[in-house]
Amino acid sequence: MDSSPLISVIVVSYNHAHFVKKCLDSLLNQTYKNWELIIADDFSTDDSTLVIKDWLSSNNLDVKIVFHKNNKGFIYTLNECINISKGKYIKIIAADDIMLPELLRESVNALEKLPDDYMMVYSNARKIDENDNIGNRLLPQTFDFDRNDLKRILYKRNIVIALTVMMKKEVFSKLGFFNSDFIIEDYEYWIRISDKYKIEYINKVLGYYRLHSTNISKRIDVDEETVRIKMYYDKRGDYSNFIINDLINLYKHGRVKSRTIMEYKTYKSRSKVLYYFLKFKIPYVFYKLKNKLLYK
Repeated sequence: MDSSPLISVIVVSYNHAHFVKKCLDSLLNQTYKNWELIIADDFSTDDSTLVIKDWLSSNNLDVKIVFHKNNKGFIYTLNECINISKGKYIKIIAADDIMLPELLRESVNALEKLPDDYMMVYSNARKIDENDNIGNRLLPQTFDFDRNDLKRILYKRNIVIALTVMMKKEVFSKLGFFNSDFIIEDYEYWIRISDKYKIEYINKVLGYYRLHSTNISKRIDVDEETVRIKMYYDKRGDYSNFIINDLINLYKHGRVKSRTIMEYKTYKSRSKVLYYFLKFKIPYVFYKLKNKLLYK
């Protein structure tokens, strides 16, 4: 019997018919073999489920299948899969991304060696386009960060590459599941983890991040969503400078929605002047000149 820790690999598909087979093949190619596969499809409108079923019929695997008969959303689907997982570790990957052969082994080895307060590891990745052309690293080869300053760094910018992440399953019993109030569920969870635990980085390229026309980042305003997450968790106003700068940048480009303005109203360390300009939808050019207008 294999004594190595079990990894629950969760593959979530939504209209990924063109990519899902390559994602699943990348799991078969892993050098680490003690894993269970949970594969979900959230009511795709393309042939994703047919491709998945064909792949399953070609591979003799004991797989947990979660196929929805109506669209329930990515976060609901993730939480459903985590709830039925049996592994010590959780590996989540969207069905359009690819794991390189050493990803599971490198990740589990790191987590097994790290102190108990490390709940998550991640690594570097390269971009890959719709035609499988491999591009640049997402993080520079020299990238590193201060593990004791992670929370501040995450409030400044998201440095975590989601497709490479592996977490201890116990973190979900300690911090709860993904929050459906936010579309960028991964960044929200990294913020939550950083408040109580540590995250390690493996300086190796262990995955390919797929760029294509239906990426979620192409369909939502990622910058605005991250500001909402920062405001929600910055209860003491420790990172107000990052939040204000982010909002000003959105304001400059006319991308602040009414919901975000209302949430900024309740943010403890808001700038009253910035809130006034946003609330009354005053053009950014006047905010830029506010010192002259208010204090001349």
